[in-house]
Amino acid sequence: MPPIVLVHGAWAGAWCWKRVLAPLRAAGHEVHAVTLTGLGERSHLLSPAVTLATHVADVVGLIAAEELEGVVLVGHSYGGLVITGAADRLQRDAPGALRQLAAFGLHGADRDWLLRRQTPQPFAVYREPLPFDAARIAALPRAFVDCTRPPLPTIDVSRRRVREQPGWQVVEMSSR
Repeated sequence: MPPIVLVHGAWAGAWCWKRVLAPLRAAGHEVHAVTLTGLGERSHLLSPAVTLATHVADVVGLIAAEELEGVVLVGHSYGGLVITGAADRLQRDAPGALRQLAAFGLHGADRDWLLRRQTPQPFAVYREPLPFDAARIAALPRAFVDCTRPPLPTIDVSRRRVREQPGWQVVEMSSR
């Protein structure tokens, strides 16, 4: 089975994956959850210098340090941007490193737990354009898990884009 790298969304950290790590590992997966610079237990590194490129480097660095190959990248919400940049960089620099991309969100009963642990999100990551080679990304299998209930209007643009662009497998599920 390919190794899995989990990338959290805004205001979070690797802690948000705590409840899925054990079941994935019990199923035989090698799983790594990265905390992006300036967030979670790395919130002491928060500064205006933290950018989207910093977060892409966090993911690429973990994959290199762990010597992972054939990786499945999973990004939650903002993490989808980060894994897109990481996938592009890995396809350019280490073409065998990737297997598949996916993006999904968490909602529902665990929301209070999530909100208690979130940390401030570096704003500069939203101002920086994401440079990537569209052809390299289009050549990868991509999946978008759309958690439709409860509705989250802030990701409507992403929902439309993955449905309009070829090459995306869209899976809808209720997250209640």
